[in-house]
Formats: sequence, C-alpha cells, structure tokens
Amino acid sequence: MSTNRSLIVPIDKQGMADYENDVTKTDGLKPFILPESEFNLLFKSGYFADLNARFNLLIDDYEEEVIPPSALEYAKKQLNELTANCPIFSEALNYAIQQNTELCLEF
Repeated sequence: MSTNRSLIVPIDKQGMADYENDVTKTDGLKPFILPESEFNLLFKSGYFADLNARFNLLIDDYEEEVIPPSALEYAKKQLNELTANCPIFSEALNYAIQQNTELCLEF
C-alpha cells in the first residue's frame, strides 16, 4: 500500500505563518511528494530518530512535524552521511535552506 507523504517548504516568512495557521492558500508553499522508498530508507536508517532526539521532534508515520530553520544544516549534514540516495528529500531540504524557512513533513 502506498501512502502520500508530502514535504512542504514555505517560500518566505509569510508562507511559514500561513502554514502554521493552516491558511489554505498555497502560493507561498512549495510542495514535494516523498516516495515511499525514500521515507522507508530515512525511517529505517535512524535518520528521523536522530532528528527527533536532537531537536525534540516527533517525525514518524502518520504524523505532521516541522524541521525548524535552526535544524536544517544539521539535517543536511546527517542526510549527506547516509550512503543511500534520497533525491526528493534532499531537494526539499536544500530548498528550505535556500529560502531560510523550514521543512514541513506531512506523513
């Protein structure tokens, strides 16, 4: 069974506020669809567990969580240490860093 797993990157501070306030307009948000294979790899490798422990997050199946701007560089460093390829997650993470916003996970 395949599950839709979305990664959302606000494109600016207003987009961050809109996301946090459940504003339904999407012009300030850039969506990415995370393939099940990437989610499984990140989950099973302990990547999400590491971010959870370090930043007091709850990234898990059937959860929504936000990786804050202060955690993005660490998340990128840890992702680069994985031997496997996660191009969609990496693209979304890099975009969030470029925009200086956050990475919103909707699992």
